[in-house]
Amino acid sequence: MPKKKKQKERTLDLHGLTHSEAANAILEFIAFNEAPFKIITGNSSKMKEISVNILNKNEFQYKYEHWFNLGCLIVME
Repeated sequence: MPKKKKQKERTLDLHGLTHSEAANAILEFIAFNEAPFKIITGNSSKMKEISVNILNKNEFQYKYEHWFNLGCLIVME
């Protein structure tokens, strides 16, 4: 029986970006990728705020990856 190919997980990592670069990267990423995907914000409260605001404006559902990892958002349709 052939193995199923694991679909490559789509992930946007915002580490190293300025806040404005991150906002632009998120907008571009959501325009060209279908959910589900991950957005890694890191521990920056401002980066989380930017990400959540953009996701809310574009009517995406999301959750934190784990209750102990609030630096990664799982974005659903």
